[in-house]
Amino acid sequence: MTIAWFLTFNGPEDKRPEMATWFSDNALAAIKGQPGVSKVDVFTAERGSDPFNDDGAGPLLMVQTDFENVTDLEQLLATPGMGAGFLFHPDKLPTGCKVVQGAYQVIDQVVDGQTEVQPRTAALSYAVRYYRPAENEKEFTDFYVAHHPKVEAKFPGIKNIYCYLPIPWENPTATAIEDCMIGNEVVFESLDDFNAAMKSDVRLLMRDDFAKFPNFSGPHTHYAMLRKQVFTV
Repeated sequence: MTIAWFLTFNGPEDKRPEMATWFSDNALAAIKGQPGVSKVDVFTAERGSDPFNDDGAGPLLMVQTDFENVTDLEQLLATPGMGAGFLFHPDKLPTGCKVVQGAYQVIDQVVDGQTEVQPRTAALSYAVRYYRPAENEKEFTDFYVAHHPKVEAKFPGIKNIYCYLPIPWENPTATAIEDCMIGNEVVFESLDDFNAAMKSDVRLLMRDDFAKFPNFSGPHTHYAMLRKQVFTV
């Protein structure tokens, strides 16, 4: 099982150009190469075209660190200095910026035309999050995982599909855990391929499936983002 630890940075728009460099210079070294860390990806925002969603410019930066198990994540965060370090102390972040975190089980889905899941090599991700509350959270997430990826798998040019389910874990830091009940990600080679998929009939099928979701009242966000792998074992 893969566990994904997400860090999401938000703040003033004028900080956007420096965030990826700030993370690389100040934070990456404390994460990469630590026991249990299998890879680190950074995501920077793009402006895609989705006919049903426009949620603005998106986070300044999103970072995904993968582990084989949650114990390795908890041990990393319990490392001396981590709790008061670069990621978890407001004075050490760029001025005006904040970070939230989340830990998730990764559910890798098969796309049409394939018989098994494929490695993620394509650069463009559409990162989706659904936040609490739902009338019945388990019913909502079970329905989503069972139905939505089967429709997404039909998108022209799609390379990967992931669902992210929150897991119980010990957070030894003072940084808030995002109130997300499920994440989803569809992956394409390029922004042009993503935009073309959003114009296809499959996007209308997605909307039909959305209308069948069990009742929920929390917000949901959709951001096109470019992924860059900055560490792998």
